[in-house]
Amino acid sequence: MKLISASAAKQKGLPRYFTGKKCKRGHLTERRVVGGACVKCSLLAVEKYNAT
Repeated sequence: MKLISASAAKQKGLPRYFTGKKCKRGHLTERRVVGGACVKCSLLAVEKYNAT
């Protein structure tokens, strides 16, 4: 993945950005421009919600 800041991604109209740093739960993945949520954490939350 190519490193890009949140502000640069927002200027380019991209939905996600990648800082190269782990989220608080240890995932090394992209984050959403709107809200800054880790994509993997969001996916896990949806899976957990759908499992119940």
